[in-house]
Amino acid sequence: MKHAFTLALLAVFALPSTLNAQQGDVTAGKTVFMEHCSLCHGADASGKTPVAQSLDVTIPDYRSETVHSLTDADIKKVITEGKGAMPPVPNLGSEDIANVIAFVHSFPLEQSEVTIVEGSAERGEELFAGRVPFKNGGPPCAACHTVSGLSFPGGGTLGPNLTRTYSKLGPEGLSTALHTLFFPAMAPLYDRHLLTPSERSDLFAFFKQANSREVAGDHTASAAAIAVAGFAVFLFLTWVVWRDRLRSVRRTLVETALHRGSVHP
Repeated sequence: MKHAFTLALLAVFALPSTLNAQQGDVTAGKTVFMEHCSLCHGADASGKTPVAQSLDVTIPDYRSETVHSLTDADIKKVITEGKGAMPPVPNLGSEDIANVIAFVHSFPLEQSEVTIVEGSAERGEELFAGRVPFKNGGPPCAACHTVSGLSFPGGGTLGPNLTRTYSKLGPEGLSTALHTLFFPAMAPLYDRHLLTPSERSDLFAFFKQANSREVAGDHTASAAAIAVAGFAVFLFLTWVVWRDRLRSVRRTLVETALHRGSVHP
């Protein structure tokens, strides 16, 4: 009886540490991944990298069944001991490893296109434009980007036009991009403000729908022409307003000089 009580007591104290070992922070895990793992696995975690090509090896996609079948212990063993062409990853503490494991598990299992686009294109447009805020506080896409057909003001111009994003990246690439937001200019903005699964699904549906829209033309040349024409009109009006005044000033100066000449021969 005494031994049973002791074992039960040890189990109670051991349970919290066991649970803590299984937990990890996805956002912190992404940071560790980008620093230590992205060179080989790719910033989008697809495994399709120059390193994989040069070594002639297949690096599993984080959305693949191969990765999803791994347990936490399996992933930890690969990180600490290496596997195949992959060497052990040095200088990672237990917390870093737990965070990376959480990040690996955060990827959805690779799905068919039909399953991926179950989100609402209408809500995706609201999220893109900022009319509906992101749950985790990230800035709206329209602060830097635009998509054809958006209502005024139509989005920003700091980043590229995203109307054709779906056809450029493809369904799998777009899904991964929305999950990782690995683009250098975007990572600092969203590292602590990750999109939720439903937000990613809605944006995915919106980009797919927007892909069929006609891309708005670049109005930079037109704007420059209007600016030049406006400047020319401004110069013309200035000349019209000031020409008589300049003539009167010149006439006064001439008359003054003639008068002085007649007084002092």
